[in-house]
Amino acid sequence: MRYGWMLILLALLVSCTPKVKRGDVLFRSSLDSTLSSSINKVTGDVGYSHMGIADTLNGKIVVLHASPNGGVHRSSLRDFIREDGVSHRVDVFRIDNPIRNDINSALIKGRSLIGKPYNFTYIVEDDGYYCSEYIYEIFKKDSLFQLEPMTFKNPTSGDFDRGWVNYYRKLDMDIPEGKLGCNPNKMSKNRYLRYIFSFTIDDVK
Repeated sequence: MRYGWMLILLALLVSCTPKVKRGDVLFRSSLDSTLSSSINKVTGDVGYSHMGIADTLNGKIVVLHASPNGGVHRSSLRDFIREDGVSHRVDVFRIDNPIRNDINSALIKGRSLIGKPYNFTYIVEDDGYYCSEYIYEIFKKDSLFQLEPMTFKNPTSGDFDRGWVNYYRKLDMDIPEGKLGCNPNKMSKNRYLRYIFSFTIDDVK
């Protein structure tokens, strides 16, 4: 009898383990790169520099996202965590607003954009999508996220961050200071997102 109760308890514990669900918004901790460092410096955060949304394919969870390594595409959870061969923490947020929670339409829109290029200029009017712009776009009709004036200045010094200066110099264009845009750190603070749990590569089977 005692053994039977132990099995029941174990089953309950397993069933209560948080899992990624279709429609969850995934925020990934920063890549160890100059670009990620520049993102965090000007947003005043040291957390997220990439994001995606969970979908299902053949009964398994996959991630739809836009990255410099292939534009808009679909990745396994393991590949999303280990992009560029480096493992990161992923924080899972769930949309907690029935009025603005048309997940089916958002995912249909997200899938329709697979194959679009990455938007390296970070100007929303330009071709392609950067990671947070992609999530903004697929929920655009729901008005879930808002665009805000972008800044590329270090909040401490008030000067343009050196990483962004070099980045846009290579693109041979002016820094789009003040243009409307979005970034993962600010989007993670959306009042309609509810933090669920975090995981790493060790948690993905």
